[in-house]
Amino acid sequence: MRLVEYNEHLLTLQPKNPILSFNTAMLCWQLEDLRHADDPSKYTTRNFKFDEKALYHFNNADKGKLVTLEFFLMFSSFLEDYASHINDLNAAYDLTRALQLLCRADAIYPNNAEIHYQKGRKYATVFPFSHQRKIENLCTAINSFKVALSIEPTQLRSLNGMAAAHVMLGWCCGVNCLENYYTAIEICRNILAIDPNNLDAYRNMAEAYMELFQLKNDESDLERCSLNLTEANRLETGSVSDLESTYKDLKMYGYSYYHSSYTMEE
Repeated sequence: MRLVEYNEHLLTLQPKNPILSFNTAMLCWQLEDLRHADDPSKYTTRNFKFDEKALYHFNNADKGKLVTLEFFLMFSSFLEDYASHINDLNAAYDLTRALQLLCRADAIYPNNAEIHYQKGRKYATVFPFSHQRKIENLCTAINSFKVALSIEPTQLRSLNGMAAAHVMLGWCCGVNCLENYYTAIEICRNILAIDPNNLDAYRNMAEAYMELFQLKNDESDLERCSLNLTEANRLETGSVSDLESTYKDLKMYGYSYYHSSYTMEE
């Protein structure tokens, strides 16, 4: 808190210093998150005091023509985080702006896998009111993840992002897009071949199998969902869930009973 106040005092002396504005924005953003570190449940009721300060200083850094890669990545990530706590219309605006920042970054820093991964995240998150635009955004997200992987083939975050986007695309397209769920499962298997303890891969594969079960009513898909979800719970909590109980609960309550939809690693 005192460091933020000190930086803001320095900004009264150097109001057009973009690096100082950027550093102050990062401090404000981190301070907002740290306020809820001991009790994450309060995160949804944040007062936005430091978020708004962070946004103000990020904007000043942008006006000051700061074009470092870290600035573009951090400002766009902040906007994504900020958007997750505000209403839909403003969230769409902030996510769109985050994408614009990443496109600017791509023009300055071509062939950077992180930029394309972050673009994929944002496109997968921006859900416009038009159903067709949702589908287009998810397809664009998948292409962004593919570009990231062409630059850095072992970037597991992009593989998980692509798997999650295929699951979401399956939701949008319905029964005609079963192939999206199969593609997500294949991607997750490839991830687990590299990292057998990849939590997000197990979650995404469990979700894909659950969607297949709901569409096909094939008990084997529900069994595979239960197996993957049990493994995900083991990795997350360190405890082994009862497979039979997991299966019964899934059949009765659905996947959302265990986990909110759409997982993507930070």
